[in-house]
Amino acid sequence: MKKRLFLGVALALVAILMLSCNKNRFDFDNLETVEGSGQWKLPIGNVSTTLGDVLEQLGENDLISYDEDGNLQIHYSFKLNDILKGSSFLSLGTMNFSSEIRFANPFPGYHLPDPIDTVYRFQQSIELDADSAVLETAVIKTCTMLSTIQGNLGNVSRVEISSSDITMPNGDSLFTTQSEVDLAGASFHLYDDFGNPDTVVVFNYAIYYQLEGIDDDEYHFETILGMNNLKLQQLSGHVNQFVYEFDIDTTFSLPLGNIDGNLNLVGAKVNVKERNSFENLYAQLSINTAEFYGGSLAPSTIFDHYPFVLNVVPSYDYVSILDNETVNLSLNPKYDAVRFAGLVDFNPNAVDNLVTIYDTSTLSVAIDAIIPMQFNVPGVTYIDTISLNLGEISAPSLVKEIILGMMFESELPFNLSVQLDMYKSTTGEILGGLVDHEMLVNGSFDGNPVLTNESISITQDLLKKLLESDMLIMRVGVNTGGNDVLLNLDNGLGVTLKADVLYGGSMDVNN
Repeated sequence: MKKRLFLGVALALVAILMLSCNKNRFDFDNLETVEGSGQWKLPIGNVSTTLGDVLEQLGENDLISYDEDGNLQIHYSFKLNDILKGSSFLSLGTMNFSSEIRFANPFPGYHLPDPIDTVYRFQQSIELDADSAVLETAVIKTCTMLSTIQGNLGNVSRVEISSSDITMPNGDSLFTTQSEVDLAGASFHLYDDFGNPDTVVVFNYAIYYQLEGIDDDEYHFETILGMNNLKLQQLSGHVNQFVYEFDIDTTFSLPLGNIDGNLNLVGAKVNVKERNSFENLYAQLSINTAEFYGGSLAPSTIFDHYPFVLNVVPSYDYVSILDNETVNLSLNPKYDAVRFAGLVDFNPNAVDNLVTIYDTSTLSVAIDAIIPMQFNVPGVTYIDTISLNLGEISAPSLVKEIILGMMFESELPFNLSVQLDMYKSTTGEILGGLVDHEMLVNGSFDGNPVLTNESISITQDLLKKLLESDMLIMRVGVNTGGNDVLLNLDNGLGVTLKADVLYGGSMDVNN
């Protein structure tokens, strides 16, 4: 199951459009026009890119798609396999059943001169009852039956154990004289003499021993019948209502490590499918908790009410139990886990159906979400570093100031605010801002391009610091101005550059 969401498309667009596609700030190969002036030959031109171009640059991503109108969407799906397994019910472990027999000694203290061969017959009943079910048949997968006799009967020569309620793999009823019997493949048939369901398994004992006489006032012995490593392959019966609780935590990673703030996604469509191979067993799935959490932050719930109840029907294939439920999601990059907790209420209406459970029976849930790239961002900040390589560029002493003018033509449905700080990684110093204010780029919320003009003044002092730097720290803020916005492949941003170089404070070149 993929545990990541591609939620940084808009922010990646900002980084690519505003500061080139490969983080080389002085690679202008994609500019359509270039002019130069003075010794710097500073490029002047324009470039425009759309969200479709950005996605192409980012490469294939199986989570990102778009509808017939070009609106971007995230398609995210995962499965919660085996929320409930039949083997959990059918692995019974080791069970021991004991029975104590006592009867009076008619001749206490009298010892017979010749031992008398005697057989004592009795029955031991084992109740296979459950609060939530009436069992009828069960097939044993693994089990070793061990029998032990302890008491003062004297010389026991033979013990016979039989049961018409247990059928061996060869079709015969259980009959053994061994103290250890392999019951793998055997089956229980829990019916009385009239064919009605009966939860009692009856074992018939015949104990052959020699009666010699003893001093005790009574004869006594105890039988211990052990069922070791008892696992059932299947069982059938009538199941009453019973409840099974679950709590599942799944970790994931959002590729948004450079982003701070919540991203509110609007209008996600959630579909839920289930596969319930518990034969003829209907249930209700009640989700009491469904949330993203992590980073010591308050969790973000997925559904708007709890418990969120879904009806589960028997099916060997996945069938839909929730179609296009609309939810709004709030995600934070610090979230690293998702939790689902609740209960499965089996046979909630107490229907008297014959139910068969196999050790391979499972209940699994598949969740599929189509999340349009429609969001409302009160304020998210993208932080990244940009490598610089300006070692071969020297600043002409005559250059007093370079004024770099920028005109942004935005069709993006969000506002941008950009800060650039010069950084010297060898010393860890921030040498100052490349601009002394946030550059604000207005978004388009009505489909019409919006123009924004900005300028950067690069003085001799600033240019010196820029040449000392090997990185720029970029902070890009995104907000949607309180609007629910939808990203489209055709949304784009155009940038036009114009430079004025001032020499020696008196010469104005390249107006």
